[in-house]
Parts: sequence; C-alpha cells; structure tokens
Amino acid sequence: MKKTISIQNKKASATLIVEDFIESLLGKDILFMTAYGPTQELRCFAQILGSKDGTLEINEGDTNVRRINNSQCLQTMAILQKPEHGYSALVITPTDCSTIIGTTEEECFAVFGRILDQSEFVHRDWYRFVWDQVVKKVDPAVGKRLCYQFRKAEITSSIQGGLQYGGITMPPATADLTLAVHEKQRSGGA
Repeated sequence: MKKTISIQNKKASATLIVEDFIESLLGKDILFMTAYGPTQELRCFAQILGSKDGTLEINEGDTNVRRINNSQCLQTMAILQKPEHGYSALVITPTDCSTIIGTTEEECFAVFGRILDQSEFVHRDWYRFVWDQVVKKVDPAVGKRLCYQFRKAEITSSIQGGLQYGGITMPPATADLTLAVHEKQRSGGA
C-alpha cells in the first residue's frame, strides 16, 4: 500500500503519494521529501507548506496516522514535471551542507569526507573519529533514505578533545627532509 501525505489549513488541503519523508530532530522542519501527484495538488501542497500554518498528516495504513502541526519547510522546494511514472514530483532538499542524505552509510560518510576536505583542516585518519563524535542520525518517517546531521562548529572542538584526551593522534611525518649545504670554494686568484 502506498503511503500518502496530506496538508491542510483553514483555506485548502492537498494529498500526495509520499516516497521519502525526513523531518528535523526538532520535528517541525522538513529536511527531505519526495512526493508525487497531479501538478495542481503539488502546487497547493507547496503553497500551504510555505504558509507555515498547515497540519501535515502521514497516512501509513488504515489506522496509523501521524500528525505534525504547524509544519514548515526551510529547505529548497522544487516541482519536477512529468517524471517516469506520469505524475509530477515535489522534491524538498537540504539547503546547507550540514545535512547529508544518501542510500547507504558509506555513501553519506564519503560525502562527509568531501565536506571535511573542502572546508576543514582534518587529517584523513581522523574522519571516522570526527564522524562518530559530531554526526547524528535522523531516522526517516517514510522511505529508506538515510539522513545525518552535524554542526560544523563542533568539528574543531571534537578534534581538539581527541588530540588532548587520546582519541586521535597526530599522524607521523610523511617524509624526512634532509637539507644539504654545500659551500663553494673560491678559487684563489690575484
């Protein structure tokens, strides 16, 4: 049975088929969502979600309904026209690089490594330690995608703590440098 997501406020309502739904750890903000339906329903859904006064309901069967009041979307929202199954899609994706979405933990860890490479001074041997210290898993409400969140500000303090208390060590030098000084001997003339 396909799961549906509905939103309603005082003026309108819309229902879509939901494939993935991940909300923030605080439970109000939608971090990631893919949902399908007629284009007019998608536009209505997006408009109500943008108004921040809608009530979301995720229908997971005949009796299991999950309700989120005053839900909001602080992320990027896009409507994609005519995907392969005939409906349009509403996709909500994270806007910042402190939220990682993927299909496996290894894929998410690789993205985290690229983020560390580009924005932080972190040795590759420390990646797993930093991951374990600062990254928190966010369980999806619907779907099988994995989501991890972290705060960039915590990276430096976790490295400092790891170095200070022995969780990580400074890597050995990559090469020994030897400098040789040669004196030129002046040939005597005069």
